[in-house]
Amino acid sequence: MRPQVIPYRHPCFDFIIHRIHDVFFDAQLSRSRNFFIRFDLFFPQDYQGDLRLPHISNFMRRFQYSAHDEPGCRDVYYLAVREQESSTHPHYHLIFLLDGHYTQNIYGHMDRVRRTWNLTLGLDPEVNHGLVQYRPHQENNGIMLRRGSLDLQELTEDCIKQAFYLAKVDSKPPTGRNLFNSQVPCRPPQASPYIFPSKMLTRAHSPSHFPVS
Repeated sequence: MRPQVIPYRHPCFDFIIHRIHDVFFDAQLSRSRNFFIRFDLFFPQDYQGDLRLPHISNFMRRFQYSAHDEPGCRDVYYLAVREQESSTHPHYHLIFLLDGHYTQNIYGHMDRVRRTWNLTLGLDPEVNHGLVQYRPHQENNGIMLRRGSLDLQELTEDCIKQAFYLAKVDSKPPTGRNLFNSQVPCRPPQASPYIFPSKMLTRAHSPSHFPVS
């Protein structure tokens, strides 16, 4: 069965949208503060390495190992998609949900992302090769989601709208082989706090469907 295409600001794959919600739901269920980051990873134009390697798995393993002394980075909820347009090399879009009890500064994390991605590609970790973009469309980035806060629903919707970019149909085949995420339970669509038949988000349940206390 081919995945359903959902019209949003751009056509989106439904199976990626539901994984986005699984990641957000599980993160907000497991802890009362989550720090949201969205960024992109690129390959150098002259990259000669093997593109068949599991770069995202290697990147995440290195990232969490390098951050073993930082509690905010130990348990990262993440989702990544691989895309390729007309260029020789693919690129990745990612979202992170870090433990907000221990972190609230995006810049230190993005420096770690840059160094870790360089190491993953066999590059000098101290050199900025311009392969990481963390505000690709000038959205708010580094958003704290606090359970029980009055703006939790509004901020969560902002983060999810940004995450929807990862679900766009353009530049990716309709297969889960280009989707990577932290291990979270797969929930049926009706368990999602939103429904997606229209171009704007529509609430299917009350805001309390996300943990709020």
